[in-house]
Amino acid sequence: MDLLEIGRLIREKRKSLKITQSELCKSADISRATLSRLENASLPEIGYVKLSKILDYLELQFEVVVSHLLPTLDDIVREQENEERTGRLDRFKPSYNNGEREL
Repeated sequence: MDLLEIGRLIREKRKSLKITQSELCKSADISRATLSRLENASLPEIGYVKLSKILDYLELQFEVVVSHLLPTLDDIVREQENEERTGRLDRFKPSYNNGEREL
């Protein structure tokens, strides 16, 4: 999720709670211009404290999730080194059997 999506979610939540931008800005101690730019995807960045105040007022929260969908370069290098030590080589290189490609 990026700041553009966060801004959109903030706008949707604020409107669903029938909270005005002015009310949210006063509570979160931010300018209305900042909130407007955040909600309209024209704010390049915002500090954690400001964003946290906005989310708290809207009863939203951050959730940090460790993601290992793709291996890092270090992971690939370690795996290759391990394969070389154990004799398991070319695990991901295609081999051909009867003219058909196998992985």
